[in-house]
Amino acid sequence: MIKPGGGKPVITPEEWIREWGQDLGAGYDAAILTFWGSPLEILEESLTATSEIRLRGMPVIRAIEGRGEGLRVLVAQSYFGAPAAVTALELLIASGIRRFLVYGGAGSITHRLRIGDVLIPTWGVREEGTSYHYMPEEYVPKPSRHLASRLRRAMFSTLTLHGSRVMEGGVWSTDAIFRETEDKALRYANEGVLGVDMESTALMTVAEYRGVELAIALVITDELTPPEWRTPSRKEWDRIEDKEERILKAMLNTLHS
Repeated sequence: MIKPGGGKPVITPEEWIREWGQDLGAGYDAAILTFWGSPLEILEESLTATSEIRLRGMPVIRAIEGRGEGLRVLVAQSYFGAPAAVTALELLIASGIRRFLVYGGAGSITHRLRIGDVLIPTWGVREEGTSYHYMPEEYVPKPSRHLASRLRRAMFSTLTLHGSRVMEGGVWSTDAIFRETEDKALRYANEGVLGVDMESTALMTVAEYRGVELAIALVITDELTPPEWRTPSRKEWDRIEDKEERILKAMLNTLHS
């Protein structure tokens, strides 16, 4: 098992930022991290004074900044997977940002959550490799309590009125999407895990390690309830896309509260 090193890192995020000449400057109140492009398109309409920014040296596909109700917010589309997501998070922290919301996707491993529902992780099972370089094996990752509580309230008030289910519970993060075996899915579901993704446990771990606030909302994009894998129909994809605007509105409300 990987054990965290105890000495000084050879390369720090701050040194990496300086090497790439990336200076975001002071004043960002928060960042929203996501893994696909449509949230940036939606937030370009929701925020004011938006502009494209280039994040040099970061595993980020696209980024914008804008203002909403007095807050200056950065929105970044990271590559998926724990190593890329954590690298982006580390470098954004080193740039001075201290509050993060993450909008990702997950597969449900329980019949309690269906495609289009939303999972707010409150703890996680670590099967990605990145977090073990930060915290020991016995550590259980959790989001920042107050920020996650505000996110949950905003999601409930925004989404449940439109018939969407929002649930809190465990998330299982793994690097190996083709090794999400039936026995593990059933075992973790029986332990209170609701969904599986690739990034959440690593992001929660690093946020606690670095002393920043972070909370996560995951839209259910497929169902892995054994013995079958169910993917969205075209109609269900359309509903997910329609719902994204409300999810992102709830995230902005969380930051404003």
